[in-house]
Amino acid sequence: MNVDLVVLAGGQGRRMGRRLKPMLEAQGETLLARALRVWPGRRAFVVAPLELHEQLGAESLPARSGGLRFVADEGRGPAQAVVAAARASTAKWLLVAAADHPAPARSLAETLARWAQDADGAAVRDQSGRLQPLPSVLSRSGVLECTGAVRLGRLLASMRIAELSWERLSDGERGALLDVDTVEDARAQGIDPSSAPRLASAEVSVETRAGGPRRRS
Repeated sequence: MNVDLVVLAGGQGRRMGRRLKPMLEAQGETLLARALRVWPGRRAFVVAPLELHEQLGAESLPARSGGLRFVADEGRGPAQAVVAAARASTAKWLLVAAADHPAPARSLAETLARWAQDADGAAVRDQSGRLQPLPSVLSRSGVLECTGAVRLGRLLASMRIAELSWERLSDGERGALLDVDTVEDARAQGIDPSSAPRLASAEVSVETRAGGPRRRS
């Protein structure tokens, strides 16, 4: 399957003390590096504001046979961040993921890719009934037709999405949907919030988080 990986790595980390969430460390590896290592894809695009590219440490990220490219997020919403990556890609499909999910599961990506074949994409309908946009597999042509969407939910709503039910997921795949948005989230998942540097600029105004399911105690 001709798939490129798109990792959304913007955001201000407001509830994380202005820390750069993709650089949080889980088991000695940054969340961004984990996303790039675990999620499959022919080529990878990391979408983030230009002012964050250096802080995200492109030189230290794992090598990919298909290459790794940073794409500028211009601050027009997470859906437009995906559109920017789609314009840079030539693949038929995009695996869209976030750099603030500590436990990505390759098996989930592979299942979404299979389900997407007979539609414009595939995503998980979670236990609350919400269609989760991250991770998802989307057709690049479908993404490019949605140039006006701002939120990821709106992007998915404009496409014919095959829905993978929560009940079909393994525990590990369910865990792959959990994100880290607050200091409490990080600690609940065994992550030291201070493991990530603070944002170099307080002027970063992009928010690429789509709102993943929250961990409940």
